[in-house]
Amino acid sequence: MGIRGARTAIKLATFRTMMAGAALSGDPAAKLLGRRQPADPFPLYEQIREHGDVYRSKLGIFCTVSHAQCRAVLKDPRFGMPVPPSPPAWEMRQGDADTLIHPIERSLLAVNPPEHTRLRRLVAPWFTASALRTRAARVEKIVHSHLDRVSGGQDFDLVRDFTAQVPTAVIGDMLGIEIENYERFGRWGMALATTIDGVRTMGERRMVRSVLAEMTSFFTQLIEENRRAPRDNAISGLVGAEVDGRPVTDEELIGLIGLLLAAGLETTVNLISNSVRFLLVHPEQKKLFLDNPDTAPDVVEEALRYDPPAMFTVRMALEDVELDGWQIPRGGWLVQLLGGANRDPKVFTDPHRFDVTRGNIREHIAFSAGAHHCVGSGLARLEAEIALRELFARFPDMRIAGDVTMRTARSARGPQSIPISVA
Repeated sequence: MGIRGARTAIKLATFRTMMAGAALSGDPAAKLLGRRQPADPFPLYEQIREHGDVYRSKLGIFCTVSHAQCRAVLKDPRFGMPVPPSPPAWEMRQGDADTLIHPIERSLLAVNPPEHTRLRRLVAPWFTASALRTRAARVEKIVHSHLDRVSGGQDFDLVRDFTAQVPTAVIGDMLGIEIENYERFGRWGMALATTIDGVRTMGERRMVRSVLAEMTSFFTQLIEENRRAPRDNAISGLVGAEVDGRPVTDEELIGLIGLLLAAGLETTVNLISNSVRFLLVHPEQKKLFLDNPDTAPDVVEEALRYDPPAMFTVRMALEDVELDGWQIPRGGWLVQLLGGANRDPKVFTDPHRFDVTRGNIREHIAFSAGAHHCVGSGLARLEAEIALRELFARFPDMRIAGDVTMRTARSARGPQSIPISVA
């Protein structure tokens, strides 16, 4: 393992011990941010809310479930993205961080303006309103093709057979990935998404290192192929692109591609899965939707508010900041608990009720806010809306036919399995 690897292992073990101790003491933040997400995090959010707009955890970090506070911090230039550790927690061999590209640590998600602004400008054209209108027909085709595979009166698993397949195919189509690579493409995305908020165990460390080695090699080759023979896809469009007089490097391009996987794939899978699940367990809301399928956008927005696919995000104070009576020192962390903020009773009436007719349905912050507002949010919404309309048009009487299994990732939240009966 080497000296650096041993030190990383010790740090991970120390962190787990500290987290477990804080959780056993009753600290709700430690329970939320531990190795596995609680089956029902919402009571813990309410415990934190009882302490006011800002709560100081025994872990030494600050948390907030206040909608106003979360939105303000996400837009506040005094806060930025935390600096990734050096060496990274996933490094197994000295120099890994120089040769393997981690899409979270080496992309726009992990940097602050002005570098964030430059990288965002590179990918923004993929997600403009006009680009999404052009892509809508391709998304519909992909949705129909996967619905055809589960048709025929047979029961199926919603996540495995449909909601996990559609976003993988949409991103693969956008990037010009051959269909035979979709399986490992999706596997990489789901694997990295489970550690998007950090590596906490040696098993995760080995898994991340392995995935990054495969992914870096694959995308390096793919970029070179697109450079030699340009195609009609986003990668060819970015090879050789310039922003602010600087060309995009291969390392930056690999990071941006990987970001679509790690931050975008599971988010969209969870969004589609949750949207369907909440309609199926709220029959009165399902009837409203079936009576008017054009309300699919409202269903998607309420699903985002009610149980967001990403439950929290973290910001670091770039200077000393006073917040709700607390002094957050430069370098201190503030965790925005989006799942709790989206159920803030100061903003949403009857916040624990799933209601697709909610008047302020779009005031949630499931896709963050400010400079780091999710650049792919429009595509995620588009996929979810089309998937909802077409799925229920094909199977209006479908029902959940067994236990729903939830993922255990810390930040990304959504079902791992939803057995569906169409009989």
